[in-house]
Amino acid sequence: MVMNTLMQSCKTLFIIAVANFLSYFLIHQRIPNMIIEGMTALTENRYILILIIIFILLILGCFVEGTAVILIVTPIFMPIINQIGMDPVQFGVIMILASMIGLLTPPVGMSLYAVSSICDVDIIKLSKAVIPYLAGIMAVLLLFAFCEPLAMFLPKLLM
Repeated sequence: MVMNTLMQSCKTLFIIAVANFLSYFLIHQRIPNMIIEGMTALTENRYILILIIIFILLILGCFVEGTAVILIVTPIFMPIINQIGMDPVQFGVIMILASMIGLLTPPVGMSLYAVSSICDVDIIKLSKAVIPYLAGIMAVLLLFAFCEPLAMFLPKLLM
């Protein structure tokens, strides 16, 4: 049990270290600025930009572990989020929900593989069983992305 916890901590710290290096490299090479210019050249529409960001987060979540996605993508997307006037807390909620979807989708879907090994269930059967829950999480993600009062209800109560 202790060894398993230690291994999980090592994995998390390694992901954080690599993501920090990658973030530094991206900022040094001005890649976030190029991405911002490219995305805003596509459209100035706030809602389409949010959909593009969600799409990118979902695709990355399918192939990269959630913590790494959050650490790598946050410095890239934050200037866009600030430019379109979205609350950073609302963006954080969107990122966490997109990461949850990534944890439940193959090929990386860490939660799928964990449940599959614990319950001794075929990964394909489990993937099919998770589809209704993914649809629900996706609906909540879109609600929180486009309805700021709904996403900010609880944080505003705590302020």
